[in-house]
Amino acid sequence: MQEIPTEYTPPSPAEIPTEHTPPSPAAYRSLLFAVFFYGLYVNIVNSMHSPFLRALVSCDAPVAAPHFADDWSGSAFCGDKSEVITQAQRLGSSLAPLATALHMVTGPFLAAAADRHSRIAVIAIGLIIEGISLACLALAASAASREYAASHALAAPLWLLIARAVFNGVSSTGAPVNALAADLAPKHEHARVYLAIAVAHGSAGLLGALGGIAILRLELEDYGPAWQAALLALPLAASPLLLVREPPLRSRRGASSPPPSSPPSAPAEPVAPTRPVAPTRSLRQLIEQMVLARREMKRRERWMKRRRRGREST
Repeated sequence: MQEIPTEYTPPSPAEIPTEHTPPSPAAYRSLLFAVFFYGLYVNIVNSMHSPFLRALVSCDAPVAAPHFADDWSGSAFCGDKSEVITQAQRLGSSLAPLATALHMVTGPFLAAAADRHSRIAVIAIGLIIEGISLACLALAASAASREYAASHALAAPLWLLIARAVFNGVSSTGAPVNALAADLAPKHEHARVYLAIAVAHGSAGLLGALGGIAILRLELEDYGPAWQAALLALPLAASPLLLVREPPLRSRRGASSPPPSSPPSAPAEPVAPTRPVAPTRSLRQLIEQMVLARREMKRRERWMKRRRRGREST
């Protein structure tokens, strides 16, 4: 026979179930600010990629036009402007599908990892990979030289640009950010929060395009300092996104902890049997009973009229 404990042991903090508290509006507002701030940074960085590819194109045509001139080709290693534009567009159109294909392949795995583990952790991993891709561009800019351009179509190793496209395709933070927005937003405001995130992306893209135009007007010859500055600015741009308070994993999964142990209670006294409660009647049964009662009332009214007429005739 199992013994009943006589002393009450309070539950430990790990045994107490954690309830999911409704998110506050400040939580997803901070997420919107983080998305806008990081999106602005990403758009400015992406706007430097195309002119950087132009700056790496090399050819046999000597550079005759000086820097900032109207006829300047955009590259210090090739004087043919049309050749520079053509080769840069060809190289960019070859690297972009590689990044897009890797994004399509690795995106579902990152989304599944964000659902199974911490969303902020998956976002941090994506940001680290993005930092590696920026490091590849910084290395390519610092490795550009006339000696290398004399025997190659580019002034920097091509494998660094391919590595950048690979790491850029793997670093996907869109799915974890959207999932985090669903966690922080109230259930009845999901559509509005998703719309706010889209507006934040769009406004960041617009301002980032303006920043990219300003960078294009600089017509840089050496993009090494620019990529190094972008790499150093990545932690600052990503810090608002990493500081967003994420809901507990247990509350996201809907897991429930076992109830805490309660003090032993005395055996319950026998209770007198009570009258069984009739099951709740359905709407159809209630309507049928109302119709039968109405018919019974009409039948009694007709009987009373016949009885009254009989008395009057006698």
